[in-house]
Amino acid sequence: MSSRFKSTVVEDARVVTVRLVGVLDQAAAAQVRTVAHKVLADHPTALIFDLSALSLGDEAFLAIFRAVARFAADEYDAAVLLCSIPVEVTVALQALALDPSLAICKTRAEADRQARRKDHGRRVSRHLQPVPEAAAEARVLTTDACTRWGVSSSVAERLLVIVTELVGNAVRHAGTPIEFTLRCSNHYVHVHVRDLSNRPGAIRGPTYPDAESGRGLMLVDALTSAWGCRPTPDGKVMWATIRRQPLVRSVG
Repeated sequence: MSSRFKSTVVEDARVVTVRLVGVLDQAAAAQVRTVAHKVLADHPTALIFDLSALSLGDEAFLAIFRAVARFAADEYDAAVLLCSIPVEVTVALQALALDPSLAICKTRAEADRQARRKDHGRRVSRHLQPVPEAAAEARVLTTDACTRWGVSSSVAERLLVIVTELVGNAVRHAGTPIEFTLRCSNHYVHVHVRDLSNRPGAIRGPTYPDAESGRGLMLVDALTSAWGCRPTPDGKVMWATIRRQPLVRSVG
């Protein structure tokens, strides 16, 4: 495969830029999807593809950007932008009549400005100190956000438990400043708790049957659609995902 990919995270704006170098063929399109899904899992505000060094193997594979844009909008409420596009690629993109949710910008600077201007009404973020009151502060943010987003009361109650456990774990076991983020997509609410400790989070269970601690991540596991721990260059992120509305199951 002739394509190489490099991503650079702009931490202050939560904007990720992926520069594509090489020929866009079938294998490269598959790698674009893989890289995009990995980047979006960290809940950036926007994903920018810099196409300045991209050439086409087959115009049909440009459809991968439309697919990524729809996935980002539906699942993460994130924007996808293309910039610095070679002339031959621009002509092919116009012919494909790509999805309106996929923004096309002339330069990387223009894409970055547009990404920063995006309205992020379905995201709340707060820097928390590693103190006992941190979990309570995160719960207040969660309650307010669930009200604005129309999250069902039963899901909101589960979210409060999840947020309490993840933030509480960061306070107890990391003891570093915490970045708490809550995002709402079309189908899910996503929780991110970032700290500066590289100690991974894992289910260990209580040390003895009647212990009052040690069950936190067992609760998270039981209440979420998915959860996990991802290392970062300066620590880790504990994340969890839960459906916005409970599943309705038919009987009979």
